[in-house]
Amino acid sequence: MPMQHRSIQTVQTFDALLHYLEDELDCPINEMDVHDLTFDYKPEELGLNPKIAAKIKSIKQLRPLTSSQPFGIFFIEF
Repeated sequence: MPMQHRSIQTVQTFDALLHYLEDELDCPINEMDVHDLTFDYKPEELGLNPKIAAKIKSIKQLRPLTSSQPFGIFFIEF
């Protein structure tokens, strides 16, 4: 019987994102401290429109999980 995978659309929190990446995509998350995993940003640092920025609670970027990772992962909490 094929394994059922959760949809990324079920992710609602940063912790849920970390679990999703580890459980569904086999990313080596549990080997790292959460503070070592992220960069935190303020909306103005990313040049976001102030009208939109007022609705943002936090912005986190996951550091690359491997040296050859060709993409970035951002988590924006509204």
